[in-house]
Parts: sequence; C-alpha cells; structure tokens
Amino acid sequence: MRTATNAAFLVAIGILSGCASSEQSIDDYSNNFRSLELQARGAMLAGNHTLSDILYVEASQQLNESDDVYVDGMFYLDRARMEGNRAFMALLDGNDNQAREHFSLSEHYLTSGVQRHKAVLNERAEIQQDVTALVGIGALIGVTAMTIDAAQDSPATADEIYQGLSDTLELTVNMFDRISQLIEQIHVVDIDEDAQQVDQDQWRAAIVSDHPISRAIVRVSQSPEEPSCTAFFIQPRIVATSAHCLDEVDQARLWVRTNDPREKEIFLESATGRLIDWEAVYWPGTYDWPNTCHRDDVALIVTEKASEYWLPIDTQPVDRTAPAMVIGYSGDLDSGFFQRMDYGCLMRASADWPGMVSNNCATYPGNSGGPVFSVDSTRLENPLRVVGITSCGYSELAGDRISQERFGEGVWNNAAGIQPLVSLYNSVIADDPSAGDDGLFE
Repeated sequence: MRTATNAAFLVAIGILSGCASSEQSIDDYSNNFRSLELQARGAMLAGNHTLSDILYVEASQQLNESDDVYVDGMFYLDRARMEGNRAFMALLDGNDNQAREHFSLSEHYLTSGVQRHKAVLNERAEIQQDVTALVGIGALIGVTAMTIDAAQDSPATADEIYQGLSDTLELTVNMFDRISQLIEQIHVVDIDEDAQQVDQDQWRAAIVSDHPISRAIVRVSQSPEEPSCTAFFIQPRIVATSAHCLDEVDQARLWVRTNDPREKEIFLESATGRLIDWEAVYWPGTYDWPNTCHRDDVALIVTEKASEYWLPIDTQPVDRTAPAMVIGYSGDLDSGFFQRMDYGCLMRASADWPGMVSNNCATYPGNSGGPVFSVDSTRLENPLRVVGITSCGYSELAGDRISQERFGEGVWNNAAGIQPLVSLYNSVIADDPSAGDDGLFE
C-alpha cells in the first residue's frame, strides 16, 4: 500500500511540477529579452531613437516563434508592440516608408501569433479530455491508496489528502479551460482591403504600441455596451474629446478607458480596457446639441489621476502644406478595438463650416473625438502636433479616403479647431487651477 501511496504522490507532484515548470519557462523566456526591451524603451523616451531601434531589434531577436512558450506567454504581443514603437520613432524622424513597414510588421506579429496560439490550443484540446481522464484515474487511484493508508492513522488526514488532490485536478482542468477561453476572445485585426488601396505616401495602419503618442489616446463611451468615441490627454489630468460623444442630460454616463498592450490579458481579452476615473466634464455653452459638424464640438474631462503621457497642441495657424494624420478607435478595425491611423491626408479650411479643419482622411464611427495631427519632421520639438478634433464626415463615404479631386469639390471630413479647445481649457483652469498648467496656451 505504501508503494501505491508513493506513486500517487509522484503523480500529484508531477502535475504541480508541470504547471510550475511552464511558468518558470515563461519567466526565463521573458528574462532573455526584457532587459534589452527596457533599455530600448528608456532610450526611446529620452529621444535617442537610433539606440532605441538597435536595442528593440536585439530584444526582438530573442523571441523564437517556433517555441511553445512564445505563444503560451503571449510574447507575440511583445513583438508586435516593439515594432509599433519602432514605427512611431521612424514617423517622428520623418522616415515615412520605414514607419509603414514597421506598422505592417507589428500587425503581422500580432495576427500570426494569435493564429498560432489558437492552433496550439486546438491541438491541446483534442488530447485534453484523454489527459484529464488519465490524470483523473491516476489521482483517483492515488487518493484511494492514500486515503486507506491515512485512515489507519487519522480520518481527518485522509479527508485532507483527498480534498487536496481533488483541488489540484480541478485547478489543472480549469487552467486549460481559462487559456482556451482567453484566446477565443482575442480580437483579430481584420483590415478592410479596399481601404488599404492608397499610395505610398498615404496609408493606414493598425496600432499596437505603448509609445507615448499611443498611450495618450483613450476611449470614451456613454455606456460599457455602446460604441466608443476616441479621446486624448492634453495635460496629465485633462482629456479632450468631442462634445457629441457625451450625454448632455446625464454627465455621469461616461466611461473613459485605456488599453495598454503590456497588460496582455486585459488587452487581449476585453474591448473595454482599464477604467480611468474622472471628476468633471466641460463643454462650451455655445455648442448646439447634438450637432456633430459644429465648430465648438469639443469637450474636456478632468481625471482623478494623472497620465504619464499627453499630446502637444499646435495653436499656430494650420500649415495646409504639411501632411495630416488621424488616430482613433476606428470602427472598421475589429469594431473599434484597436487604434488605427490614417497618414498622409490633406487639410484645408472648411468652406461650409467656418472655424473647422477639413481633411480628406478616412474616418469611421469611433474616430470622433480623436486627434488630427499636423506632421512636420523638420520641427525638432514635437513633430506631431494636434491641430483639430475629429467631429464629422461625409456619411455616404465613411471610411473611404476622399480623393484630392473630390476633396476640392466639397466632399469633406471636418474637425473642430483648436481655438474653442483653448477657450474651454482656460475656463476649466479658472474653475479648477489644480487641473492643469494655467500657462499652457499663453
């Protein structure tokens, strides 16, 4: 009987060791590249893009796609994120084509990783029932043997052994189920191919990145279930968005959320992201509810905690010759789960809507409230500056890039300009001096 007891203990230890070794392998795998990645991120934040790019390449080379740990630890998301960061650095340095290549690689690593993860789990699911049955039989035999042995000394000890191994078996099964459910919920990057048919200087890209530009852009919605708008920090505790994204009657119906791809499970399993608590909401008294194409379609949200990242605002007259870029949770990309950019758009003054910034960027529902950037790599400080807030578009052509010819014939997308944002910001600071820098727009 002692031999059976020892065998049962070995079965139990084997189960626990298997789980522990898997976690240990993930930790070891992570340690191979994490130090390099942290150095790369530090160099990126310090503005040393050349060094950061080299370190990101070295860190990425430590990740082996053929290793099961690569998918079990969701390291494909790390690889996609590092390429996204490299893309933003290239964009800021004026290397547009290189940026496009990095964004494309980022998307590739994400989608191929998710596909492989699902394939691995499907293979495991096929043998899971057999493995569970075998483990169950082994555990039952072991429990029976130990229970008989232990009962000779103490009935309580027998119950504890039985319960302990039963819990171990249940934990093992639940672990497999939990991973399977997680991967089934992963949002797949589903690109609208028609929207991709643009020239080399005008392109769209999915964004998976923890670059400061991406981290400064968040979601807002009027309920957890409703489609989201986009918003962005302009100060550590002040978020800008469109007024029409809010509820005029019930200000409390507002959810502000951010997604950080470093928080892998939260990022992959949920379209809502992490909640940001807020204190107050402001919009201009001149805004005409619920119109979208309105020059004062702006709003500011004061958050409880400060963000590490925010976007610079350009208060100078818009340079119509500079390329434009929009970023938002565009509804054509997995129902607005991922951020998406449209780069290389044109801008002009709006003939139909004075005070607004017209552009020919491709926008979908979900882009509202997001930043419109002026891109000028010759500016040493902040080459990307916000010149407008996406407000409305030509609904019949939602998502299509408007050609330059048609753009000149009155087909438009419009963004609220910066002046109403500046006026609203100053009134917020007058009301709550601690919310932001009172000299921001001087």
